[in-house]
Amino acid sequence: MQQSKRIKQITSDTSLITPYYPPKWFLPMIKPCRYKGMYGGRAGGKSWAVAEYVVRKLIKYPDLRVVCIREIQKSLKFSAKLLIETIIDRIGASHLFTTTISEIRRVDGKGFILFQGM
Repeated sequence: MQQSKRIKQITSDTSLITPYYPPKWFLPMIKPCRYKGMYGGRAGGKSWAVAEYVVRKLIKYPDLRVVCIREIQKSLKFSAKLLIETIIDRIGASHLFTTTISEIRRVDGKGFILFQGM
């Protein structure tokens, strides 16, 4: 019984995660809205900003469900999934998530990120 309490405490501890400072152009995306989308040229940082925002939302809300849809997604190996896994490791939150072939799940909640191509 004490072992499970300790595991719960370790997995839900978010104090070790690095702080988040989104770019100024990303601030309108933080406002509540059912659907969000972005467009623009290459190398603008859109994928990185959205991926980090989604990961941090899942850390704060363990039951959040997210679907990541890309128009062209030939392989999950080179997709947004790899980017999100990289961000999870980079901010020190790998203890809060498990990864399967097509999704990333929250350990102590019902939340997940599902990846699909159109």
